[in-house]
Amino acid sequence: MLLSVMQVIFTSKESMSEFESVLSFVAKSVSGVLQVKTGHAEMFVVLPAGECKLKFKNKTDQSITITGGVCHVFEDTITVVA
Repeated sequence: MLLSVMQVIFTSKESMSEFESVLSFVAKSVSGVLQVKTGHAEMFVVLPAGECKLKFKNKTDQSITITGGVCHVFEDTITVVA
């Protein structure tokens, strides 16, 4: 079975990190917990300070701490500007 994957980009004034082969993105938004998987509708959401959790195709997980920012989801690409 072929699993669809996403790309996640974290960017700030200081740095940029890109992650490939992401199956799931989970973060707190100002209105609750957000989970994004492939095929999600386009959206913008405000993220408070906290952790963003990535689950990868190779079954590993990674947490990224942000100080707050915005998240844009479009065509299986998630961009977090913090």
